[in-house]
Amino acid sequence: MPFQTLINGKPGDTLPVTDRGLAYGDGLFETCRVVDNQLMFAELHWRRLSDSASRLGIVLPFDAGVFRQSLLRVVPGSGLAKLIVTRGSGGRGYAVPERQEVRWLVQGMPVPVTPAHYYTRGVTVRSCNIKLASQPVLAGMKHLNRLEQILARNEWTDPDIFEGLLFSQDRLLIEGTVSNLFLLKGDIWYTPRLDTSGVAGVMRAFILQYCQQNHLFVEESVLTADDLMQSEAAFLCNSVRGVIPIRTWLENNQIRKQWDIAGQLIELISSLHRQSGLPDPAQAV
Repeated sequence: MPFQTLINGKPGDTLPVTDRGLAYGDGLFETCRVVDNQLMFAELHWRRLSDSASRLGIVLPFDAGVFRQSLLRVVPGSGLAKLIVTRGSGGRGYAVPERQEVRWLVQGMPVPVTPAHYYTRGVTVRSCNIKLASQPVLAGMKHLNRLEQILARNEWTDPDIFEGLLFSQDRLLIEGTVSNLFLLKGDIWYTPRLDTSGVAGVMRAFILQYCQQNHLFVEESVLTADDLMQSEAAFLCNSVRGVIPIRTWLENNQIRKQWDIAGQLIELISSLHRQSGLPDPAQAV
């Protein structure tokens, strides 16, 4: 079975030009990993989607069961399933229509290739020049407005740089362009608070749960570049690629810090992948 695309639960590949998702970015999306016909982090994805939809005043036209079934339907065994929810068409300008006909799309696609050595040797990241705007009303959501991330990602073309780090206007460390971040200081893992900006990733949520269940100290905290400088280890995470350690941090094309990738960190990454159901990092290609 090839990858498929569904619109409102039915096969299709066209949208009205009046769709508010296209016109205004008025909607949300989730990108979900499917492994051997199992939807990874299904509950966490559903929780973020339904919570964000409620905050935006979008009434989802499907329940958790249809959500899961539709995502599995578009992927032949293993791959990615991307769900986009828009407020549909209508309304005058930015004003939303009194009666919303929410539109939803599900698209299947292959998983991006991740070399196995990324998980054991670590990757290079850089500080991005663009700073994230502060907007508590939207913080944590995976909404369709991704211009900041697009501009940030296009700041570099060097294939040896894996990810860009994003800071707020107040110079607080927030996230990567497509990932969340954890860093180790002493015996405590820290991840940036996402009160005013950033996406609350489902892998981040899983790691917070994992740490609590396995008696590892973890805190959501206000972090700066100084905290990253003082850290003994750091890693990136998202629900597609899992957990990848950082080896080198660049700023203004100069090395700001380098980390040794300790065996304990690799063991933690393997455990996180194993417990979550993601493939063993050692078998990545």
